[in-house]
Formats: sequence, structure tokens, C-alpha cells
Amino acid sequence: MVSVVIPARDAAGTLGGQLEALATQERSPAPFEVVVADNGSTDGTPELADRWRQRLPVRVVDASGRRGAGHARNVGTAAARGELVAYCDADDVVAPDWLHHLVEAAATADLVGGALEHDALNEVATEWRGRDGAEALPRPLGFLPAAISANCAVRRPVWERIGGWNLAYTHGGDDVDFSWRAQLAGFRLAFAPRALVHYRRRATMRGVGRQVYDYARADVRLYRDFRAFGAARRPARSMARSLLYPLTRAPLAVVSRRRRGYWVVVTATVAGHVSGSVHQRALYL
Repeated sequence: MVSVVIPARDAAGTLGGQLEALATQERSPAPFEVVVADNGSTDGTPELADRWRQRLPVRVVDASGRRGAGHARNVGTAAARGELVAYCDADDVVAPDWLHHLVEAAATADLVGGALEHDALNEVATEWRGRDGAEALPRPLGFLPAAISANCAVRRPVWERIGGWNLAYTHGGDDVDFSWRAQLAGFRLAFAPRALVHYRRRATMRGVGRQVYDYARADVRLYRDFRAFGAARRPARSMARSLLYPLTRAPLAVVSRRRRGYWVVVTATVAGHVSGSVHQRALYL
């Protein structure tokens, strides 16, 4: 048995596309189930998932006790029947053979991260947002590789051994923390490049800026929690360039959407690092 856990909150507009992709998996392991962990939706997300039961072995579990995708994943994993638990998001779309390739990679690994495809669900104009996870697992803070929560799988005993998803990471960084704790506990992480998920970026520049800001704040917490194991800050010269960039390049932000988008990403990153450094009492700029 393989379980696919989807954390969902007010995802009625996109969850149907993800469930359709799961219902039409090619070469899928048999049997598999889908667990939608509802994180307090008010838009009919649980009811939408229930309507898929004739086509897909899907269950909805109540994960509204605490807000956050990490909590929803923990609740979904606790309710899952499979020894291997795969994770994807309610606003993305898995490729037709996604689950097959995740399971294949998990035959020789404890934790698996798949690849993200950035074009199918996004406008070309959002290219400035970056293409993390497209060709390799990212290595945040120059430390260990990390699986991305939108496309990964873990053996249930690993999840149990490391204590599940860390709820201290509420807005990003939880997948990095999960991956690093697993590897530091001696478990093996593998990359499955053919286990593809079509990733949906934030639709607005404001939304991207907020997401990047939250991720940058999470970087500081990761540095604080893992610096003793080898997570590192950037060189002083690199930090200085980042701090000056929002001021020196602001006039170029009006030239094109691409330049404006890149300026928003860098500025939000700097703001998140400064805010996170104050909050965590750990200098990471």
C-alpha cells in the first residue's frame, strides 16, 4: 500500500485537477490511496474530494486543529495506511507516471524528492521566480540536499523516527528541516528526476513577494537550528551586495516586468532575512 497525502486549505479551485491526475496514473503501484488532509477549508474542499470516491480511493481527514501544511501532513500521515507516504500539493498537478517513479526510487532510499516542472501551469512572464527543483534537489544554506514538500515520499518508519513534520516552521522551511533531520539521523535521500510535478507559482507579484519573504525568514531559523551541523551563512561580501541591491537597482524595476519581478524577489529576501535575524536572534543576511 502506498498513500498519497495532500494538505489542503480552501483548494476547491485547484484540487480537482490534482485528483484527476492521480485518478489517471499510468503504471501506478497497486493498491494506493489518497488522503486529503483538510486544514480548515470553508470553500467546499472536503465535499469536492468526497465526490471523487467513485473514481479514486480518496479519504478526507480533519486537520483543522492547527493551521499549517506541516500539521496537515502529520495528520494525513497518521491516518495513512501505506508504508510509503507520498506528498503533493492541492494546487499542483502530478505527471501521469509520477507515483510509479517515486515508488521506484524509494526501493533504494528512505526519503525521495521528485522534480518540479515550472512551465505548464505558469505564464512565461513569471520566469524570474526561479526554477528550484527542476534538475536537482536544492541545497539550501550550502548544506545538505532537501526534498521539496510539493513532490516527495518518505517511508513511514522514517517519519515516525524523526518525529514528523516540524510545526515550528509555519511558512516555509519545513521540507528542508524534515530532509535534514532525516539525513542527520542516518537515512538516505534520493532524487527521482522522472517523478515530475507541474508546479504552480503564485499568480501575483505581491503573492510571490510574500512567499519569498516567508521563505527567507525560514532560512534564518534553519541556520539557527542547523549551524552546529554545517549550515552556513553567506560570505560578508555577498550579504553586503544583497543589502545594497534594493536601493541601487530600484530605478530599473520600472523598465520591465521581469526586472521588477527580480527586484521584488531580492528585496523580499533581504527583508525576510533581516526580520528573521531579529526574531531568531541569529544573524543571517
